[in-house]
This record gives sequence, C-alpha cells and structure tokens, in this order.
Amino acid sequence: MSIARSALVLTWLLAAGVPIALAVESPVRLVRSTSGTKGSVQGTRYVIEDPRTTFYAGTDRQVVVYFEWDGAARPHGCKITWKDPSGAAVLISPYTAQTRTARFGVS
Repeated sequence: MSIARSALVLTWLLAAGVPIALAVESPVRLVRSTSGTKGSVQGTRYVIEDPRTTFYAGTDRQVVVYFEWDGAARPHGCKITWKDPSGAAVLISPYTAQTRTARFGVS
C-alpha cells in the first residue's frame, strides 16, 4: 500500500470515528556481547566458557557469539552477517524470536 493511500485510509478511519492504536516500536538496548568457542546455560544465563576475541583456523572448530538485549517482550528479528578478513560477507542469516521477558539473548 502506498504512503498516499495509507494516509487516505487513516484519514477516512479517523473521520469515521474508528479507534486506532498505532504500533510504536520500543527501543532495544544491547546489554552485553561475548565470544568464545564454547558456552553453556548456567541458571538463567548463557555463559561463554572461554571468552576471547582471537580465533585460529585449524585449531578452533567453532566460534560462539552471544548477544544479550533489553527490550519489550514481543517478536524480535535481526540479520546476522559474518564477514571474512577482507570485509566481504560470507554468510547472512536472518534470526527471529518471540521473547517472553524484557531481557533476552541471541547466540
């Protein structure tokens, strides 16, 4: 639907006295991010067991990155982009989750 048509529909609904609740996105704040090669759930938190930022091809079999966010409990989405040393994107992965609490994580 075009912006002009959306404005026309909104104007018509307001003139007709139809109650409208406009969705306002609540802000999301990054609490922490951590990386390593392994992690686990400890209590209610995900913990990287060997936090570091340097990894070695041939030695490290995987890289785990954990992001913890604060925001409204609702569906959230992001796009994760992995880049090689030259800066070229080598993997782009969309991620969506329905959160149940204000604090949530993505790994």
